[in-house]
Amino acid sequence: MIDINRIRNNVEQIACSTGEFLKEQQAQLHQSDIELKGTRNFVTHIDTEAEKMLVEKLGELIPGATFLTEEGTLTLMDSTLGSSIHWTEPPITFTVTLRFL
Repeated sequence: MIDINRIRNNVEQIACSTGEFLKEQQAQLHQSDIELKGTRNFVTHIDTEAEKMLVEKLGELIPGATFLTEEGTLTLMDSTLGSSIHWTEPPITFTVTLRFL
């Protein structure tokens, strides 16, 4: 049986540690670090590293869970089909906003 309180507490810790990583990295971000993926669609190494961190840590928390991520670190099709737990990672670094600051 899944202990939802344990999962919630762990997810909170994972989110906070990833947020600290983002905060530290974004303080060092330069315009030249931002890459164009498509029309008004930007990405930095910070995006991909934060996403990898989340996938790794959340995957350890619930083995076999599937992921839908913005930068394609791991997609539902790459994961175990039939899992009942699915994580969806939304855009987290606001690179478009940073691009115009």
